[in-house]
Amino acid sequence: MSEEIGKHKGAVETLLHEKKELSRLLQIVDSQLQKHLGALEDAGVDTDQFIQQVQQEGQKQQKQKQRKQKSQQKSQERSSQRQQRSRNSSTQKSEGTDKNGKEEEQDADELLEGEDDFSDRDFSPR
Repeated sequence: MSEEIGKHKGAVETLLHEKKELSRLLQIVDSQLQKHLGALEDAGVDTDQFIQQVQQEGQKQQKQKQRKQKSQQKSQERSSQRQQRSRNSSTQKSEGTDKNGKEEEQDADELLEGEDDFSDRDFSPR
């Protein structure tokens, strides 16, 4: 029990240090951002419009990345399904052979056993 408590205490301590470092990095990035935005404003650039443009481009890139990931996931799923079908068909083939590797023949009557006799049904459209 005390080992588990020590593990959690260590994790909390590490994460607090990481949070502090991340906060410091964000402050540095924010100050640099403000410095460059100020220079752009001095040069006559509409920074609000520029920021919106950059954010929209970032959103487009994120959507493209998400579409690509979904496409890759679907491709992996299809590949996995093909592999599973291949395994299933090879298993079925191996079950249909005897010790000598010859296929076991099944009588046609056995295959159709339990099938309905459709000869007495009327399939004509009404």
